[in-house]
Amino acid sequence: MSSALLPVRHDPPTVSLGGQPVDLIQRHVDELAAILDRGVVVDDTEFRMLAHSAHDNNIDAVRRQGILSRTAPADIVEWVMGFAPHRAEGLLRIPPNSRFAMRARVCIPIRLEGALLGYLWMLDEPSPVPADASEVIGRMVTRVATALCERQALELERRRRHGPLVRALLTGEHADRQRAADELSGSGLLRRGRPRAITVELVGTDLSQQDQSLALRSAAGRLCEMSGFADSLAYCVDQQQPCLALLTGVADSACDELATRIGTLVEMTAGVAPSNVAIGIGPRVAHLADLRNSTERARLAANLPGVTDQPGPAHWDRLGPLRLIAGLMGGLDIQTLIPPVIPLLQGTARGRELLNTLGAFLRHGGDARAAADSLFIHRTTLYQRLARIEELGQLSLAEGETRLELHLGLHLHGLRRNVVPRS
Repeated sequence: MSSALLPVRHDPPTVSLGGQPVDLIQRHVDELAAILDRGVVVDDTEFRMLAHSAHDNNIDAVRRQGILSRTAPADIVEWVMGFAPHRAEGLLRIPPNSRFAMRARVCIPIRLEGALLGYLWMLDEPSPVPADASEVIGRMVTRVATALCERQALELERRRRHGPLVRALLTGEHADRQRAADELSGSGLLRRGRPRAITVELVGTDLSQQDQSLALRSAAGRLCEMSGFADSLAYCVDQQQPCLALLTGVADSACDELATRIGTLVEMTAGVAPSNVAIGIGPRVAHLADLRNSTERARLAANLPGVTDQPGPAHWDRLGPLRLIAGLMGGLDIQTLIPPVIPLLQGTARGRELLNTLGAFLRHGGDARAAADSLFIHRTTLYQRLARIEELGQLSLAEGETRLELHLGLHLHGLRRNVVPRS
C-alpha cells in the first residue's frame, strides 16, 4: 500500500455512487431470505455483521445479539472456528450449541477469485436448508462477493479524495488544518461524537525506520478490509519515528477494544512481540482541526516511561498529573497543560480568591488549619471555598493525584499569568 492515508469506512453496506444509494449486499440478502423463507446474515471475515434480513421471532440468542451489537462474542467465534469455515468449499453445517443457546446453522464462505471476503449464514432449524437450494445460494453468494469488491473500490476512491485533507489535518499549519476540517466535516466521516486519535508505534525492535514504516502502512491497509472502524480514518505519519494514527469517533466503551485490535494487527504484520507495540489513546477534541493535538498526546502517553510498562493502551485522559510531565517533555504549549478547572476558577467573580485558597490548601499538604491561618480566614470559610472549587471542577480534593495535578497546574498557571504566588 503506497498511500500514507487510509480512510476506513465500514458502515452497513449502504454506499453512495454518483449521489444514488446502492444497497447491493442488503438487496441480495433480502432476496435470498425471501426465496428460502429463512433469515440470512452476511458477516465479514472477523464475524462482524455487515447485513441481515428482516426477521421474525424465529431467531436464537446468538442471532439476536449479533443484530444488536453487530459482532459475535469471542467465545462463540472460537468455537465456530473449530469447524474451519474459512477452509470450507461450500455449505458447511454447524451443529447447535446449548451452552450458547445457539441453534444449528449453515455457513457458506464468500469468495471471489479465491479471496475470502466473509461468510453467509442461515439457520438450519427447525427445518434444514434444502439440498436443492445450493444453486440459488451459490448465485447469491457470488453476487454478494461482487458487491463487497465494489464497495472496496469505492473505499479506494474515498481514500484518494480525502488523502490530502487528512494529511493537512495532521501535519499542516493552523489555517490549512481549519480548511481541511471544514471540508471533512461535510464528508460524513468522523461524524459520531467528538473524535480522538489512537496511535500505534513500534518500539525496541531491530527494524529499520523504513521497515517500521512499511509494516505500519501494511497494517493500515488491512484496516480497510476489517469492520468495526466506522467513521474512522487511518493515517501513517512518516516522521523520525513512524506512527499509525487512527482518527475515530467511537464510544469510550469501545475505544480500548478498538485500540487492542489495531495493536494485535500491527504485531502480526511486523512480526514482533506485544511489548514492542506502544499504543496511545488521545483525548477527545471538540473540533476536527484539533485532532493533531489529540494525536500528539496519544503518542506522548504511549511513550511515557512507567506507563508503557503497564498492560493495554495508554490513555492521555488517565495519566493524571503525569500529563503535565509528559507535555513538558514533549514540548507542548504550557497553557494547554493547565488543568481546565484552573482557568474556569479564574473566570469566576471570586476567581483570585478561590485560586489563592486552593494554592494555600495544596501548599500546606491539605492541612485545613494551616491553610486557613495563612489566609487569615476561619476554617469554615476555607471549607466553603474548597467545596465551591470541587463543585465547579467536578473533582475531589481528597484524591492524591488530583491534588498533585492541581498543584503542578497552579505553578504553571502562575508562570503564565502570575496569579498564584509561588510557594
